[in-house]
Amino acid sequence: MINWLPFSFLFTSLMVFGTLFSVSSPHWLSAWIGLEINLIGFLTMLMFRGLLRETESGVKYLIIQSLGSGLLLTSILIMLLSAGNFNIMDTTLFSNTKYMIMLALFLKLGAAPMHFWLPSTMAGMSWVNCMFLATWQKIAPLILLLTVANYEMNLTLLAASIGAIVGGIGGLNQTHTRALLAYSSIIHLSWMLASSMFNYYTTMTYMMVYLLTTTLLFTFLLMNDISQTQQFSTNMFMDHKQPWMFIMLMLSLAGMPPLLGFLGKWLVIFDLMMYNYILLLLVLIIGSMMSLFYYLSLSFAFLLNMQGLSSPHMITAKQTTALKQPSMVTLTMMTLFGFIIILPLMSISNTT
Repeated sequence: MINWLPFSFLFTSLMVFGTLFSVSSPHWLSAWIGLEINLIGFLTMLMFRGLLRETESGVKYLIIQSLGSGLLLTSILIMLLSAGNFNIMDTTLFSNTKYMIMLALFLKLGAAPMHFWLPSTMAGMSWVNCMFLATWQKIAPLILLLTVANYEMNLTLLAASIGAIVGGIGGLNQTHTRALLAYSSIIHLSWMLASSMFNYYTTMTYMMVYLLTTTLLFTFLLMNDISQTQQFSTNMFMDHKQPWMFIMLMLSLAGMPPLLGFLGKWLVIFDLMMYNYILLLLVLIIGSMMSLFYYLSLSFAFLLNMQGLSSPHMITAKQTTALKQPSMVTLTMMTLFGFIIILPLMSISNTT
């Protein structure tokens, strides 16, 4: 582990630099370069330890990202040949390449209908790499997608609708926690795609809420090393307070009021109703209701676990969770009351 830390810092720095370079780029070519730098950092994190399952997931991820990068680079070359320019803010360039750019970014994001690789790839990763894939790795492609999505609303509508249904149905029969959270990510991406057509600030707020809630949930799962959904009812090293922390995080991710996760969905619902996209809103709500089913299933498993604890396990829990309880209480309170901080920021953004 000591030998791993310096390399981990180096690879994480590459990921952060690549993302920041990409989202601040004025041209598509430099944005593509930033995505490739980010890819190099994340791939080395995946494959450095040499574990078989992570190496397999790394190869899958490399193939998919290479395909997405190839599509994006081809689009950039078409822009250059047709208009002699690849400025991100020049919307006239999207007439010939908008479909290729959107499909390439969908592929990099793992958004529907290019989602097929995400569950199996995430299932073979460690919790830390899963957290990076579900959060940080989505920032740059999503922000780039925001520049194109509202210029091709039909494809965006289709992707948002498919993502809501696929994410809801796909997670119902999952027994692997990582794959289940991958389908959850697909649903949340569909909500972000739906909001990207109307309001940039709503999309950014939803993304911040999703990143915070997902990071807290992965932190909890990393602390307790849970990989199968059956472990929610058989894992007996937890104390009697941790199930309630987990339930609050899950319900926040599901978008239940008054938790932080409800803020993003509430803003998207408001925008869709204001622009009269009722059918899309119904599809998103149906998909979220299906995802709520498996969120509640995991929560009930935790409740059953809490009822089944006995005194020997409580002694073990005191030893293994003494340092975890304060941090998890803090994270849970951040999830519950985080919208108090974000709402003023939203009002400031809308007035500027």
